[in-house]
This record gives sequence, C-alpha cells and structure tokens, in this order.
Amino acid sequence: MNPIIQDLFTQIKELYPQQELVEFHQKFKEDDEFQKIIMQTKSTKSLFESTDDRSTLIDQLRNIINETKIAHKQSLLSAKQFEIASSEKQQVFNENTQLKNEIISMENYNYAQKIELSYFQELYNIIIEEEQQKKIDFFGAISKEFQEIQIQLEQVSNVKRKNQIENEELKEKLKIKQQQFEKRRQHCDESIMKLEQDRKERFIKIFQEINFINQNFNDDEEQSDQLEKLKKEEALIDLHLNPYLQKDYEYTQLIEKSNKLFSLYNTEVKKLLQQCEDNQKKSLKNQTISEKSDIFIVEQVKEYQGLLKILKQKQEQKLQLENLKSSQLNKLF
Repeated sequence: MNPIIQDLFTQIKELYPQQELVEFHQKFKEDDEFQKIIMQTKSTKSLFESTDDRSTLIDQLRNIINETKIAHKQSLLSAKQFEIASSEKQQVFNENTQLKNEIISMENYNYAQKIELSYFQELYNIIIEEEQQKKIDFFGAISKEFQEIQIQLEQVSNVKRKNQIENEELKEKLKIKQQQFEKRRQHCDESIMKLEQDRKERFIKIFQEINFINQNFNDDEEQSDQLEKLKKEEALIDLHLNPYLQKDYEYTQLIEKSNKLFSLYNTEVKKLLQQCEDNQKKSLKNQTISEKSDIFIVEQVKEYQGLLKILKQKQEQKLQLENLKSSQLNKLF
C-alpha cells in the first residue's frame, strides 16, 4: 500500500480509538449492511490498488479526513453542549420541581389565608354590626336626653320669664313701699322734731321757773309746792318722751336692718338673674357644641344638671329672702 494512503488511514484510526472500532465491529459484525460495506470497502481497496489514479484517492481521503476531523470536533462540541444542556435541563428541572413545591406551599398558605380572612371578615362584620348598634343606641339615648334637656330649658326659660315678671312686680311694690316708708319716716322725723322742740321749750320754761323759784325760794311755802309741781311735770314729760325716744331708736335700728336686708336681697336677685342669663348662654353654647360633638354633650349634660341644682338652691335662697322681706315689712308696718 502507498505510504501516503497508509498514513491517511492511520490518521483516520487516530480519530477513532481502537477500542471503539472493536466495539463497533463486535456490535455490527452480524449485520448484513455492515457486511456489504466491508465487501465494498475491500473491493474498492483492491480497485484502488490496481488503479493509477492514486492522487485522486489521496485527495478524497484528505477531504474525508478533514471532514471527519471537523465532524469529530463538532461532535465533541455537540457532546459538550449536550452535557451542558443536560446539566442546565436538570438544573431547570430541579428549579421547576422546587417552584412547583413552592407553588403548592403558596397555594396551601393562600388557602389558609383565605380561611383566616373569611373568619376575620365574619368577625369584622359582627363587630361592625355591634358598633353600629351601640352607636344607634348611644345616639338614641343622647337624642332622648337632649330632648329632655330642651324641655327642661324651656321650663327654665318659662320660670325665668315668670321670675322676671314677679321681680318687676316686686320692684314696683318695693318702690311703693319705699315711698310709703320715706313718707312715714319723714312724718316720724317731723313728729319727733316737734316733740323734741316742745320738750326743749318745756325744759326752758321749767328751767326758767326753777331759776325764778330758786331766787324766791325763801319767800313762802307756796313756792315750794309749785316747785314740786314743776318737778312732777318734768318727770311726766320725761316719762312721756322716753317711749317715743325708745321707739325712735328701735325704729332707726329696724330701718337700718331692713335696708341691709333689702340691699342683700337686691344683690342676691341680681346675682341670680345674672346666673340665669349665664346658664342660658351656657345652655345655648352647649347646644351648639353638642351639634358638633356627640361625646361632649354627656359632660355638658352633667354640667347642666349641676347648674339646675345651683339654680334650685338660688331659688330657695330667693324664696327665703322674700319670706324674710315679708316678715320685715310686716314688722315695719
């Protein structure tokens, strides 16, 4: 055999290890197609050995070797790529399995969350219904209590108007009584002044007579009797004037006490009226605030109840002052 051809076959054998060729021959030695290929190879080999066109054979073999090398490299590259692809496929398969497991876990978690969400939704609906009912009950109670407060305010306003009318009437009566009192006081002052003037005149007259008697005491016994008579008259005058003076003193004390009581009464009445006005303003203010705040009205109701108690106490004080005034007027007149 030509050395060049032999070298080419050697290169071909190097591309395929001998062990693989043996395994190939062992695997396909019974195959008919393989036997035909072997026979054709032998006949072709003998044909080439007998022909002169060996250069053509060499070129073909070289082309075959080059193509075989390229195919071998491509097969190695394909095998490597297949190995990489298989590894990536296995990795993707593992990731896919992991993702499936995670999806199953997420579905289970989602199902549990849905159940829990359904439970909390039912609980939320129950709480909302209870809160709505509490709110309705609360606002109903507040509305009812507010209506009661409005009724009480109207009653207080009516009482206030009535008290104002009574106060005006009492002021007129007090004015009339004060005028009468001034007239009586003026009359009493005039009477007292007249009595005092008479007393002074009598004292002067008696004093003159006493002096005259003292000058003529030794004249006779008749003058002594006249002196005794004058002393008795002086004692009678003093006895007659003392009750008037005592009454005048008592009357003056009573007037001062009555003036103090009237001043106190007027002051208390003014305070009560001012407090009623303040309470009315506070009530109106509380009514305005209550429209804005449903919680604030509870505190205002408590404050209003306290103010009602204070108002009742002031009314009782006013009644006591009126009774005291009546008793003082009865004592005075």
